[in-house]
Amino acid sequence: MVICAASVSTRAELEQLLEQQSNIEVLGAVQSTKHLRSTLAETDPDVVFLHLESIAEDMSWKELHGLGVIVVLLVNRLDSAGAEAAIAEGIQAILLGDVTGAQLATAAAAAASGLLIFSRDLANLVRQALVVHTREQLDDVRAEAGSLLEPFPEKLTQRELEVLEMMSEGLSNKEIAALLNISVHTAKFHISSILGKLGASSRTEATAIGLRHGLITI
Repeated sequence: MVICAASVSTRAELEQLLEQQSNIEVLGAVQSTKHLRSTLAETDPDVVFLHLESIAEDMSWKELHGLGVIVVLLVNRLDSAGAEAAIAEGIQAILLGDVTGAQLATAAAAAASGLLIFSRDLANLVRQALVVHTREQLDDVRAEAGSLLEPFPEKLTQRELEVLEMMSEGLSNKEIAALLNISVHTAKFHISSILGKLGASSRTEATAIGLRHGLITI
């Protein structure tokens, strides 16, 4: 294993924690990722314990992943966006805050076997971000679906609703006029208004639209 940490005290603390683990051998320690490539070439470690503050400004997550070694990232603070960016570029283990030697060893072994490892606090942060992201996606889907729905027809008057109900029952203009005690001319006027408001070209289409929008019942 190789340690990469900017602080001398951090490097010493990590080395002490790791040396207490029987299955881990510390092969080297460097101050910055600027010196990491040459150290990897000399030591050929399985895992690098990399403290976030030691990453050089010109070093990207993608470049770190390209080093060809498993990286266990150690951070004091990391937001969900930063964690997602690191994971997307191949970082397999991220430990947040103070960690024990046993946790370091476990994270290294699990990452080496292909698992993604997060400390609990970071896992909760990522989980919350995923929940928000999922809700946003659902809202987008619903909004898109809603835009494809047939627009709600123009509001009908109470009398027009009565006429539409009778139209759905197959009554003629004369029968509608008689039931409502209005002239046939007035009945025709109401029907014409209903067709216009619903955007329908026939009684049958008007009835179908009315049913879809709950304006009439069967």
